[in-house]
Amino acid sequence: MQILRAAHLSKTYTVGKDRIQALDDVSFSVDSGEIIAVVGASGSGKSTLFHILSGMDTPTSGMVFLKDQNIFSIHKHLRARIRRRDIGIIYQFNNLLPLLTVKENILLPVMLDGRKPDMKFYESLIDMLDLRGRENTLPEELSGGQMQRVAIGRTLINRPSVVLSDEPTGNLDMRNKQHIMDLFKICNREFKQTILMITHDEDIALQTDRIMTLEDGKLKSDRPIV
Repeated sequence: MQILRAAHLSKTYTVGKDRIQALDDVSFSVDSGEIIAVVGASGSGKSTLFHILSGMDTPTSGMVFLKDQNIFSIHKHLRARIRRRDIGIIYQFNNLLPLLTVKENILLPVMLDGRKPDMKFYESLIDMLDLRGRENTLPEELSGGQMQRVAIGRTLINRPSVVLSDEPTGNLDMRNKQHIMDLFKICNREFKQTILMITHDEDIALQTDRIMTLEDGKLKSDRPIV
């Protein structure tokens, strides 16, 4: 079942007298439960695509459909709610709040949304992320890999329809990179999570279902991993 679709996305920036075509008529669809890697050289349009798919930026032209809803056809407040509840975002830098514990960081999105957290699901996340016993720990006392796992938990606590991840393993050593990728596979298998990640890491990209390659703002290729 199709869960996410980009239709003829284009994005043009004006810098001084120059016009920069960051995205040029990009179209693709994502089925529920897929893990997809988006690759390309710096300046290829990956970050622009990430920000548009997440609803944090608007395209110059084109549409993004999440579960058949064009997210740019609705009021910005409703779009913010969709981003809060249906689109999970994981960055290269974990952006944890330093004065909050592991538990508080993970539960923060639910609390800010004024909802009661599902503590049974939270407990299952803690075990899956191998953070049992660290719930009351502050971020500064965690390793880089543990902090990224907390960031993943914070994203998953809302059970988003789609997880968008920007270089999730970029700051980690090889062992922790693979650990994070293994967690994505578990999330995909156990929670039927759909994941689209931007990565420069070929080894990580080759562990996904599909690799989409951007070049000069265009979708150069879209191929399944056999």
